[in-house]
Amino acid sequence: PARTVLAGGPAFVAQFVTPVEVNTIDATRVLFAGSNDLYESLDRGGTITALGLAKAVTAMVYGGTSGGANAGLIYAINGADVYVRTAGSGPLTKTATSPSASSLRDVAVDTTDYQKAWVITSDARVYQTVNTGATWTEVTGNLTSGSIDLRSIVFVPGSPNAIVVGSGRPACPCPPAGSVFKMTTDSPGTWTQLGTGMPNVPVWDMDYDPVEKVLIAGTLGRGAWKLSSGTACTPVGFDGDVDL
Repeated sequence: PARTVLAGGPAFVAQFVTPVEVNTIDATRVLFAGSNDLYESLDRGGTITALGLAKAVTAMVYGGTSGGANAGLIYAINGADVYVRTAGSGPLTKTATSPSASSLRDVAVDTTDYQKAWVITSDARVYQTVNTGATWTEVTGNLTSGSIDLRSIVFVPGSPNAIVVGSGRPACPCPPAGSVFKMTTDSPGTWTQLGTGMPNVPVWDMDYDPVEKVLIAGTLGRGAWKLSSGTACTPVGFDGDVDL
């Protein structure tokens, strides 16, 4: 897309790896995280507006639901800080408290209640908020019993809901070793290995399809893997029956 900057904002400057997030409520809306600002598009990237953050965002969530759909919702992380916009358009606001003094790596939001969110840190900690960042609680729990390097996090709806994290160093706190771990939201801090057969590489990103009930994990150097209706992880593009 053209990404023509509106309202006299600063020119878009890409990061080495530029995060892009499509709105979960309205697919014509897209966020682009430049090295100099966070930009919002309402027309699939044809035009973009700088949101005035003036920071390089490393991960974001765009769009959510809490008592109704909210296409204007944004969670964005930079350094150790979380920035949120809960309504309308325009700038984001830094949350009242920060989860940790360590740098944040990824963020996930409850798809049915965006007041609930989770972040992971560069020192392998997991934090949760239930009030849009007013307060944070650590839910790392037994993940600290293994040598682990968290790189990605995703919310998985279900009964109960779950949080799934992807590791950079596969060392599960509960053998056998693995690189993807699951915590149900009704058991904060209790993590178990999710799936089997993942290669010994970092899980750089993850996405969950609630319609197909498939979790996709993108690795560093070994392609994408899926987990759907069994226990074994399989490479995307190959047949296999695998499960959450």
